[in-house]
Parts: sequence; structure tokens; C-alpha cells
Amino acid sequence: MLARLSDRRIDVPLEISVVGFDDIPLASLSAPRLTTVSLPLEQAGRSLLELLLHPQTDGQGSAVPCGRLLPVWLVIRSSTAPVRRART
Repeated sequence: MLARLSDRRIDVPLEISVVGFDDIPLASLSAPRLTTVSLPLEQAGRSLLELLLHPQTDGQGSAVPCGRLLPVWLVIRSSTAPVRRART
């Protein structure tokens, strides 16, 4: 996305902010450095396995939908900026 915007001469973050998800290692190496949502991948994997290996049932053997809440955090880097006021 950052490369495509650069090719089109759209300034990140002055004209548009870009946010990624899952904080891959390249996020901090891109230009501009990518703001991203980060999450505990190892904990997510463990939770998924636990849900798959030990499904919840309703007492009659039917599976019950369930999930887990995991912490996430925003890693602010240079691909985002405050909203500018629109010209009137």
C-alpha cells in the first residue's frame, strides 16, 4: 500500500494515514514506518488450539460458539498523522 501510494505521489501521512495489522517485522522498516495493531501471536495460537481440542458443548453434545478476547495495542509510527482541517 505504501509503495502504491508513493507511486501515485500521495503523501503518507500528510494526505492519508495508513495502519497495518499484526506488526510484521517489515512494518518498522518501511518508509514511512507503518503504524500497526499488534497482538500476542503466540497466545492467539495457543487459544486457537485450546478451542479446537476442547470444544464447548451445551450438555447435549452440541457445540456452542465461543471465543477468546486477546489484548491488542496500537504501535504508532510515522505512517499516521492527526486529521487536518478541510479547506473551506
